[in-house]
Amino acid sequence: MTEQDDALTAYFDSNIFLLKLSGFWIYDNDNKTARKYFQHGYNAFWCFYMFVGYIPAEILYVYYSFNDLSVFLRALRDVGNHASLVYKTFNYFIMRKDLLNLIDTLQNGDYEYEDCDDFQPSQIIKQEKKQALKWTKYFWNFCNAICLSMFLNGVVTFFFMADKQYIVKNNETIYEQEQPVNAVLPFGSGTKKAFFISFVYTIVALTLAAWMIVALDSLFITLMSCTSAHLKILQGAVKTLRSRCIRRTNMCALLKKNILHDPEILQHEMHKEMIRCIKHLQTVFRNNQLNMQPLNRTASFVN
Repeated sequence: MTEQDDALTAYFDSNIFLLKLSGFWIYDNDNKTARKYFQHGYNAFWCFYMFVGYIPAEILYVYYSFNDLSVFLRALRDVGNHASLVYKTFNYFIMRKDLLNLIDTLQNGDYEYEDCDDFQPSQIIKQEKKQALKWTKYFWNFCNAICLSMFLNGVVTFFFMADKQYIVKNNETIYEQEQPVNAVLPFGSGTKKAFFISFVYTIVALTLAAWMIVALDSLFITLMSCTSAHLKILQGAVKTLRSRCIRRTNMCALLKKNILHDPEILQHEMHKEMIRCIKHLQTVFRNNQLNMQPLNRTASFVN
């Protein structure tokens, strides 16, 4: 396997890791049954936790906050953020096999071209992957930083400023520390224990939601990046087509002579190489047209 093949094969490794972590990856053709069913169980648990155990609780809180406009708007904002996640998740699972086919097409095919002067296909792939990975890391670190700051703020308040969180309501002293995001949860309220359980439940849900969003958004970014790498390689391949065919057919010495036409063997090689480039371009455009339109609509919805 060449350096270019290695770079393409590993192009989506970070995205697959994030999809596994966030509960979106499914092993379709895996002979290792234990790993396959473990991932299925992992996916089912976290999807149930997020889409059945938490988001409906947020929606229910919107209903109970009608009487307070500021609380209602805040609750509506929180639900809106997670509504985009529901939409993206729905789209992902509908078109999951199409996306996997697109990834397979972009990674595996007759895409290998020889290096020629400034045209270095493997370097183009590495540079594009580096940019995609950079943005993935930015999103990942930013989301984790937000979740960590909410967690630390709640923990510090709980352990060091708990005395200030007690209020008297209806002649009863209750504990009323503010949650990062409000939701109607079944753990009760008014005590430190009830708050802490709800707090941990909420932080886990918010962190999982952040991971899911990063996993899906970064997949879209990497698909665009890989497509860009293919187009840049094709641009260089067409530009250096004659030079590469000359080297491939060992015609360098012959072409130093004053001849009016290229040798027939060189013309034939250039014709084959041009057909290969055209098929490569058609493959990239055809797959993007068929498989990426729903993903583009998803990205537009979020933006």
